[in-house]
Amino acid sequence: MWDQVQDDFSRTPSQADVAKYMMEVGIRQEGNKLFFDKISISHSQVGEALGKDKRVVTATVNTIRKSKRLYSIFSKLQPTCNLINMARDMG
Repeated sequence: MWDQVQDDFSRTPSQADVAKYMMEVGIRQEGNKLFFDKISISHSQVGEALGKDKRVVTATVNTIRKSKRLYSIFSKLQPTCNLINMARDMG
């Protein structure tokens, strides 16, 4: 999926990092707000998780919001459960 949107962020590598992280963990965008499932998360929280300023996250959100194609993708993301780290413990 990332290969379909990475060109949109080719001139802004910091925004690319944020957008890729959003896709990897399933952070959904609704307007200017970000959600992990039903939980609202701040731009500051995302920035802190990536070691980036919240203004980079806000700029990424604005880039996504201004593009119908990007917004149609990022507004439908959902988190998924990844059991890879505990597979050995489960047998």
